[in-house]
Amino acid sequence: MNRLSSGVPSLLTMPMILCLALLSLLLSLSSASAATITVTLGASADTYLSTDSPGSNFGSAESLTISQNSDRVLLRFNLALPTGATIESATLQTYSAVADKANFIVHPSTGSWEEASVTYRTQPAWDSKELARSDSALRKGRYVAADLPVSAVPTSGTVSFGLDTTASRRSGSITSRESAKAPQLVVTYSTATASPSPTATSTTATAPPSPTTTATAQPSPTATPTGVSHTLAAVGDTCSTSGTTQQCAKTATAVAGINPEKFLHLGDFQYQNAGANGATDKTGYEAAFAGLHSKTIPVYGATHDTCDGSGSWECYPVSFMNANGAPEVRGKLTDHQWGYSLDIGNWHVVVFNYKTAEGGSVASVTADLDAHPSQCLLAIDHAPVIGSPSSEHSTNEASAFKTTLINHGVDLVLNGHQHFYERNLDPSGFTDITNGEGGIGHYTRTSTAATAKAYNDTSFGPLKVVLSANGWTTDFVPNAGAAAFNDHASGGCS
Repeated sequence: MNRLSSGVPSLLTMPMILCLALLSLLLSLSSASAATITVTLGASADTYLSTDSPGSNFGSAESLTISQNSDRVLLRFNLALPTGATIESATLQTYSAVADKANFIVHPSTGSWEEASVTYRTQPAWDSKELARSDSALRKGRYVAADLPVSAVPTSGTVSFGLDTTASRRSGSITSRESAKAPQLVVTYSTATASPSPTATSTTATAPPSPTTTATAQPSPTATPTGVSHTLAAVGDTCSTSGTTQQCAKTATAVAGINPEKFLHLGDFQYQNAGANGATDKTGYEAAFAGLHSKTIPVYGATHDTCDGSGSWECYPVSFMNANGAPEVRGKLTDHQWGYSLDIGNWHVVVFNYKTAEGGSVASVTADLDAHPSQCLLAIDHAPVIGSPSSEHSTNEASAFKTTLINHGVDLVLNGHQHFYERNLDPSGFTDITNGEGGIGHYTRTSTAATAKAYNDTSFGPLKVVLSANGWTTDFVPNAGAAAFNDHASGGCS
């Protein structure tokens, strides 16, 4: 009896063990067939297309300007998933270079395009179909994600997307594959059998790995990418009808030698005034700078850029530039206005009248900057925001604008007014360069500001300014025959 009792459990246990073993095997096979792998692909090509420069290619830019109406982004990714792979999810991630209130929108891009040559004019037909939009607005220093339909992503080959935003013109920018934070396509797929992971490691949309970790071999970002740059020249206080130290014509020659894309005239074009119907202006400034008017972004002075010295931004100099200045300013200038703004690459440039009693307004500058959030900000006026005094100008007459410029992330301020060169670095991080060495003569500073980093009151000449996708450089260029002086400076933008 005891032997029979002890044998029954043994007979019952064996089938159970076999069933459990079979169930375990089935579960194991099921688990293998359902294995998922996540890979992160860096963009293999990217660029942006601008209505402002419809014939220009921006394939090497570090920052991709993006907006609703004016700037579109093209992205391409290469995929090589294992045979039989099934895509479970796909997420497009972009790293925002600026804070903005706009979500990016993803569109299909089925036409062919080449990163090094495509322009707004030659772009493939724009597909207005919306595949997805980001789950949050562009946020500075963070990846923002948009979940794509899996049908929009192939398991092998290439796929392209077009991006714009929900906001208006100049809404923001994203970093390109030439930067350290490339656009990413995060793909999760399953395989019929357990497959070894490609070279990428598992990741999620909220915690992306380095963009250089990819499922297929992608070139690493260059250590010092150049991106698209814009060369400008800047100088103020140029021409006069009297005096023995005039270098007005030589300054114009030095500006032309820089071959700038734009010439920033920092005010006080002609001393003492433009004269009746611009007579003095015509024989002085206009004649000396004849070949540069169509490139000129004008900044008017308080007393000398008028017909009678009664105020700023008025009379013949305004009407002349309104008809003959750079295309960006023609038809936009008016007497006693607060100023105006324009964009050069991903730089927003605000040109303002520091004489608040005669058309200038801190509120107007603030409103413009609120309406034009940008990664890089250049401010231009005639008088210094910070810097050292002279006996002629004992205060920084544009200091009232300092707070709003800092609050909007100003990177570089350029001005004239003081007839010397001085580079100042504010504790908040922005640089203010005074260059009033256009040829009229010199002032000498009566004391040295704590912010001053470089100074000259013996030379004449323009400032060469290079604006790049993520920063700026400046070099003082002495006129031929002028006293030797050189100053180089550089800075980033954010």
